Amino acid sequence: MSERGSPGAAVDLRTALLNLSTRIAEAQSEDEVCRRVAEALRHEAFGFDGVGLYLAGTTAFEPALRASAGEFGPNAAAGSELRLPLRIDQSAIGELVVCRARGRSFSKGDLDIVTAAATQASIAIGRARLLAAERQRTSEQRALLDTLADLSAELELDKLLNAVLERAVSLLGVTGGELAVFDEATEELVIAASHNIGKDSTGTRQALSEGAMGHVALSREPLIIPDYQEWEGRSPQYADSALHAVMAAPLLIGPRLVGAIGMVNADPSRQFGREDLRLLNLFAAQAAIAIENARLFTAAQERATEQQALLDSLADLSGELELSKVLEAVLERAVTLLGVTGGEVAIYHEDAGELLVVASRNIGRDSTGTRIKPGEGAMGKVSQTLDPLIIRSYHEWAGQSPQYADLLVQSVMAAPLLIGRRLVGAIATVHSDPTRKFGQADLRRLVMFAPQAAIAIENARLFATERRRAEEQRAVLDTLTDLSRELDLSKLLHRVLERAVSLLQVTGGELATFDEWRKDLVIVASHHMPRDAVGLRMALGEGAMGQVAQTQQPLIIPRYQEWEGRSDKYTQSSLQSVIVVPLVIGHRLVGAIAVVHSDPGRAFGPGDIRLLELFAPQAAMAIENARLLAAAQRYFDSLVVN
Repeated sequence: MSERGSPGAAVDLRTALLNLSTRIAEAQSEDEVCRRVAEALRHEAFGFDGVGLYLAGTTAFEPALRASAGEFGPNAAAGSELRLPLRIDQSAIGELVVCRARGRSFSKGDLDIVTAAATQASIAIGRARLLAAERQRTSEQRALLDTLADLSAELELDKLLNAVLERAVSLLGVTGGELAVFDEATEELVIAASHNIGKDSTGTRQALSEGAMGHVALSREPLIIPDYQEWEGRSPQYADSALHAVMAAPLLIGPRLVGAIGMVNADPSRQFGREDLRLLNLFAAQAAIAIENARLFTAAQERATEQQALLDSLADLSGELELSKVLEAVLERAVTLLGVTGGEVAIYHEDAGELLVVASRNIGRDSTGTRIKPGEGAMGKVSQTLDPLIIRSYHEWAGQSPQYADLLVQSVMAAPLLIGRRLVGAIATVHSDPTRKFGQADLRRLVMFAPQAAIAIENARLFATERRRAEEQRAVLDTLTDLSRELDLSKLLHRVLERAVSLLQVTGGELATFDEWRKDLVIVASHHMPRDAVGLRMALGEGAMGQVAQTQQPLIIPRYQEWEGRSDKYTQSSLQSVIVVPLVIGHRLVGAIAVVHSDPGRAFGPGDIRLLELFAPQAAMAIENARLLAAAQRYFDSLVVN
């Protein structure tokens, strides 16, 4: 080695400095930079006995010896030290230390050399860290892309949710985790996947703000919790778990919440940092899209399945025209389609302005025949509002019907049966399991089913009505054929009344003819009445038949004993419902016919009036023909006598 200050020494120094710069520039990692700086500074031209480089940690400034050369460290002989900081963007990242044996001091030239070395080392370490970070990000992105490529190929929601969680656990190198989806209907998180957290929490519900995932779901911001058991916001559901570090992030698509994901570590020495959180955020954004795609696909599949089930149901229903069978089939299909315990179907009767339960299935008792007023109970409510309804707990619902107070139903869902805005009836489905809650998906299926069921019911009703009318007309024609053969007036009058009672399937009745001379009615036939009123005369306007004879308009009296116009001659009678029509030929009054029922549950309607009005004019002609024949016979007999 040349003497310091000699021309040869200057050449050696320049050579050493060039070697230092070259070796630093060629280093690829920060460890290699540290090692090469230490080795290059031990060149004889510099005259340093020992060199050491300390670098701080990434989470805290705790310098650690990363490289050394020569006599350096605790065992080195005491001497002089020169320490210079290593900085990146004005932030200290470590320290470069050079040593000389006792008695040898440092010159300004030494300070310049070490300063240059520290500057170059700082730049090289910064560059190496950037390259390492870039390589790490590239590697993470490649891992993310590979992960998301796998996830995007999975469209079955349950499998995807578990795959998302497993990938996240693997990607972040953690002990376990949970994934929750957001239930918009209840505004809660529902844990859909759980992995190695000490217990299977799948199905657990959490309120927004409850626990780590609830917190990030509410704030829409990720969160690191160094020690979960000491965190004030921990959920009581995890009080007995061995969780330590926890990291959670929301699953978002734009501002819309899809769910939340939580990563946990049972190792108390493992602490999550900003890089972990960054990686989880990167993953969460893509996972949210994959989950949403799978949810949309699953929803589309469910709707396709529902529509096919509806089409199959409606194909079966449209092929059935027997009303009673259609009603049972509608209810059975609805119960199967919705996967519920049971239900009811009711038909709306416009004349009475109420619903009549016509089919009942597995609700605790057979409710067929129950009459429901508009606004009463679930079906009464939807028939009044014409809007579907979900009742989460029927017995806590203020609008429950007293007729169903003894039933053990829990959740109830009802919908009106409409054709356009015209009410056909109502359908209700029930569940006895308190854990089963109806949601919007259930309501959507019922609402899809209801209008088609309404059409099937209405078609069957129209068919039943037309068939009944055809049968009624045939019965009327058969009746009139029989009556036309009877020419004895007294017998005919009784036959007319008996046929009317049979045709309308009532308790009994009376028939009166109009006496044109006295301008009143005389009862000429009585059938199964509380008393035989044959021969009784009634003024026009008196009682039911008197009023009908006067107005020549049909009349229905639902409760005769409460009717203000009742005749004093029938005050002690047990009559309930009464229906009366006039017997006329053209505008000429022949008489009146009344049919009655003693059953308070039987109410006459427009169909009964129509049938009796169909019968009445033919009966009037038969009576008139028999009266004319009787008059002709009397005239002929008088001629014979004279």
